[in-house]
Amino acid sequence: MFAQGKILERSFSLCYDHQPIASKSGTNAGVMSMGGYNEELHKSPLVFVKDYGTDLYTVYVEAVYLRANGGERARPAEMPVQHTVHKLDISESQLNEYPVIVDSGTTYTFLTKEIMTTFEETWKEITGTDYNVGVPLDITHGQLLSLPTVLFQMRADPDSVNSDNVNFNANLAGDIDPLSPTSIIVALPASRYMEYTNGKYTPRLYLNKSGLSILGANTMQGHDVFFDLEHDRIGWAESNCVTGDFHPELLN
Repeated sequence: MFAQGKILERSFSLCYDHQPIASKSGTNAGVMSMGGYNEELHKSPLVFVKDYGTDLYTVYVEAVYLRANGGERARPAEMPVQHTVHKLDISESQLNEYPVIVDSGTTYTFLTKEIMTTFEETWKEITGTDYNVGVPLDITHGQLLSLPTVLFQMRADPDSVNSDNVNFNANLAGDIDPLSPTSIIVALPASRYMEYTNGKYTPRLYLNKSGLSILGANTMQGHDVFFDLEHDRIGWAESNCVTGDFHPELLN
């Protein structure tokens, strides 16, 4: 489209909605924008991580946290984040030994196997239960929402950093990491890493990946993710990915 002059910049955004059910008449799966993004979709300001990739969209992960008692957003207003966030005991070099990519074509999220021990130990400390990938849990929806939220802290694009009001921007580290308050925080709540099937919830956040790590579609859900090829950056804004009315009868 760019080569044909249909869009002015080499960029696009993907906003994935999370629907518990699908319908033959059509289900609103989200919004794709070519040549930019739709700010009407955003529930938080757009913030940018540096894209280090050439063929793949590659980010640098500085830290991973588990936040007790859940929360759908990176910074829920009702939760004092400094009291509920547990940083996983894993170094930046371990997290980024192999590339960490953002990939909409991968349904789930796969993290380096180096994170498994500290993740499982911290999970048990918070919940009192074991984290078992692929094992269905017979829990209520309320119990689901109280499971830990995973927070990914990523290196910001240096040309896009905004240090104003870092503790009030949902997607900036702020007091989560006082040494790097303008780093980007992306939340992966249990409502997206747990898959509902046959009345049970199955964990779909994998901790045994060899080679590159993948922040897949379930991490992207609940965000408008802007791939800015012109400036080698990836923008993240929290969103429910709904704009206007959805009319499945108009789909071709």
